[in-house]
Amino acid sequence: MANVNNNIDSDEELKATILASLDLIDYPSYTKIKNTNYSYSTSANKEIIIDKMKRGWSQQKYRNAGKTKKPYHLPLTKKTKSRLEKMAQVQGLSETAMLDILINRFYEMEYVDVNGKDLY
Repeated sequence: MANVNNNIDSDEELKATILASLDLIDYPSYTKIKNTNYSYSTSANKEIIIDKMKRGWSQQKYRNAGKTKKPYHLPLTKKTKSRLEKMAQVQGLSETAMLDILINRFYEMEYVDVNGKDLY
């Protein structure tokens, strides 16, 4: 892992730093009751911050996933389209995902040798 500000040298240190930072969100409320038995509960503010982080990460993954896909228009006969719809429904996939699986499986069977190298 790249050294961030010359302080963090590993993924484990980065994870610990992030978790400690999240714990500091509740620090002021903790110091007020430090002399009592403290049971940890997450504040509403912390929940909002964590939720925003999750949504941001989800959005980033969605954006990155779209970079490897390119839209295509493939005219299919009605019979073929119907079969594709049925196959996708049975498998619980989108038609695009089903078509992707079918093409890749057939390619592996017919166009790749036993060592995994392309034949053509």
